[in-house]
Amino acid sequence: MGIRTKIAETNVELDACYKLRHKVFADIEGSYEKQADGRIIDRFDAFTNSVTFFAADEDNVVGTIRLTLQDNCVGIPADDFFNFKPYLKGDVGTLANVGQLVVDPDSRGQLRITNGLFMLMYYWANDKNVTHVVAPFNPALTKSMQRIGFIKAGEVVKSAHHNLDIQPMVLNLHEIRESFINFVAQQDIFNFMEPYCREYYRAGESIITKGDMGEDAYFIVDGIVSVLLGTAKKDNEVVELARGEVFGELALLVDVPRTADIVAKSDVALIVLSRRQFLTCIKNNPENAQFILQTLGKRLAKAISSE
Repeated sequence: MGIRTKIAETNVELDACYKLRHKVFADIEGSYEKQADGRIIDRFDAFTNSVTFFAADEDNVVGTIRLTLQDNCVGIPADDFFNFKPYLKGDVGTLANVGQLVVDPDSRGQLRITNGLFMLMYYWANDKNVTHVVAPFNPALTKSMQRIGFIKAGEVVKSAHHNLDIQPMVLNLHEIRESFINFVAQQDIFNFMEPYCREYYRAGESIITKGDMGEDAYFIVDGIVSVLLGTAKKDNEVVELARGEVFGELALLVDVPRTADIVAKSDVALIVLSRRQFLTCIKNNPENAQFILQTLGKRLAKAISSE
């Protein structure tokens, strides 16, 4: 089953993130006090300069992280933990704070969860012209965070607000690892960026099942998928789609069931648009409409030539 990462936009999505925080921080780790309503939430969750990202396995939220942009009036969450100013090097522009990183224990070890959350966060931060990200991390995460570009800001300190140690860390977005720079660059292959929704599949996992009703269109950011056409001529005819190609759009344009099975041939990263988002993108941007028409035209020509 694939992992979907996106911005938490609905009350249901946000509530699931708050409950996952409580499950890990209060029920399992004991670093926060248990709350009667089974949720962990603070004032920054209510501020307009904060955005919460989450990863979901089907309908279950299995990971979440929050990014808060600097506000000179109310500050950022990290101000309550550590003075990061002496550790901000280079040209400091917009500052952001990442925190509330949680992964469900039952899903830990899946790099596509944490990597997916951070890559989407990086892309969003890049779009907002963020130059530096500060974070008070659990010391156990230090090596993992160093692998994706964070550096230590001093040694481990004790939090004055919670019963836990923290490792202050800083990320300079101009110095992030090449893989994440490539992720940001890859997004330029489409104009369909605003939803900030991605899905990740391992090789062999099913993405679309023939006959199902479709609600999303998919754009391949990285990897290869196999299209199992199941035509009368050849019951298991395979067409491969790669980076820069789209699939699943036909069911949205003409409101018909899915016409093929789609399976990940390699590990795959996808941009996902709902029916409303997809149709809005086409209606409001002639370049997007032209891209879809060209895609459908190429498929029609290929189908005719193979008969």
